[in-house]
Amino acid sequence: MIGITYLPPLVRMPKEGAPATSDVIAHIAYCSKRIGAEHVGIGSDFITDQPAERYQEFLRKPEVYGTWPWRFPVDSLQQQQELLESLLAQDLTRAQVEGIAQGNFMRVFKTVLS
Repeated sequence: MIGITYLPPLVRMPKEGAPATSDVIAHIAYCSKRIGAEHVGIGSDFITDQPAERYQEFLRKPEVYGTWPWRFPVDSLQQQQELLESLLAQDLTRAQVEGIAQGNFMRVFKTVLS
């Protein structure tokens, strides 16, 4: 399983500009095509309002990770719902999108915990 994060330095390198929701959608679509949608999930790690100290490792290399505070391409549950709906235009079925939203990780968790 791969969890697609919204953490800006991992969505798009800073020198290429601030990441957008379309970058996250492209990342999910790319991973789904490469390894199969059943192996992709949302690893959003919503970290709004966190202190910079929590991310010291990232902040030590601004040339790689950009500068704090980051602008998240998806920073609310409403935007996440919109992102998931947008995936239907990426040749993903509703069942695949539901898997990406929660089902794929739940399947793995149940398998590991049983």
